[in-house]
Amino acid sequence: ADDWATSTSGLLKSGLRERFDFEIVPESAWLKLQGWYRGGPAICRRGSRQPSGEVQVEVYGLRLHARFVDPTSEKAAETEVELG
Repeated sequence: ADDWATSTSGLLKSGLRERFDFEIVPESAWLKLQGWYRGGPAICRRGSRQPSGEVQVEVYGLRLHARFVDPTSEKAAETEVELG
């Protein structure tokens, strides 16, 4: 599938712009859209209500990049994980 928003690792591509590349909608709206267009995938993110009443969404979340080295062979393996 041609997925313009995610990289080959499944993480969101950097530099995506709200209202240009994506729109943030409540779950109820997403379910309606999904029912009408039979589309997806959902990219779920958490939001927090600010004192002003506005909801701020953390689009990218926390990314961890880890490198593991096998002490016996000294071979390295790398992985990147996005939490959010």
